[in-house]
Parts: sequence; structure tokens; C-alpha cells
Amino acid sequence: MKRNIIIFFLLIVPNIVFSQTATDFFTKGLKNFKTNDHVLAKNHFTKAIELGFEDAVIYFLRGSSKSKLEDYSGAVIDYTKALNLGFNNSGLTSAFNLEFDNQIIYNNRGFAKLMLFDNYGAIDDLNKAIALDDKDAFAYLYRGFAKQNLSRINEGCLDISKAGERGLEKAFDAIKKFCK
Repeated sequence: MKRNIIIFFLLIVPNIVFSQTATDFFTKGLKNFKTNDHVLAKNHFTKAIELGFEDAVIYFLRGSSKSKLEDYSGAVIDYTKALNLGFNNSGLTSAFNLEFDNQIIYNNRGFAKLMLFDNYGAIDDLNKAIALDDKDAFAYLYRGFAKQNLSRINEGCLDISKAGERGLEKAFDAIKKFCK
């Protein structure tokens, strides 16, 4: 009997005491994300997903961490999952005081596609981002680079110029470098 009690405490109690929920991992991941520790953030978000956490916000944040870690293929997959789940169904946006919308997903996925040299896919996503918010300077900048990659130099320079007009200072450096 004593042996059974000892086995119970050795095997069961640590699992009860140290078990973490998907929400715990999400919260840790969010903390890591906010401090730019994208390796830990990605790992915590992944663990939360493995434990059954299905929400657009977690896929968006994990995709953003992957993008920061230059895993652009993984980022595209996560951004696509976030779009499919939709922020309207997210309980996290209000619970954690987070604000996201499809425009930022299209912008970020467009950037990831640009980095993968999927220029047509990038342009498609960035067109959607611009349709949702035509003041987003980064969407114009990234679309301009994608167009230039496709040898559509004048169109690309026009988009880069629009990014500058919207207050993105580094767009002017890009114009000097790529739009002579």
C-alpha cells in the first residue's frame, strides 16, 4: 500500500502541479512576443496550438514570430490559417486587449511572399491590404518591390513613391536606389 502511494505521488502529482493549459502557453508566448523573443514566442504558441488552441490571433502572432525568424514559408501558412479562422470569431482580441484585422494579415503575408520571391502572390495580398487601408505605407512599399522584381520598374517606383507620400521615410532612400 505504501509503495502504491509513493508511485502515485511520483507519477501523478507532478503532472497535476506542473501541467499548463493552452491559455498559459498563449500568455507566455504573448509576453515573449512583446519582448521580441520570437524563438520562445513561437515555441509557446506552438505548444498552445498542440493543446487545442484554435484562434486567428495565435496563428497571426506565431506567423509574425516566424517571419521575424525568417521562416517565411511557415509564416505564410500561419497567416493563411489566421485568415481562414477570422478575427471576428476570436475571443482573444477582447480578452487580451489586442487589435488585429485582415488588412495587417494581408500586409504581413504579402511581405512574407515577397521574401519568398512569390511576387505575384505578394502583389495579390498587398492589393487586398491596400483595398482595406489605402494609407498603409508598407503595403505600397512591399508591392513596389514585388513589381520591380517582375521588371515592372515604373509601376514599382510609383508604389514606392506612394509609400513615401504616406510618411515612410525609407521609401525615399529606395526611390534614390531603385528609381533613377
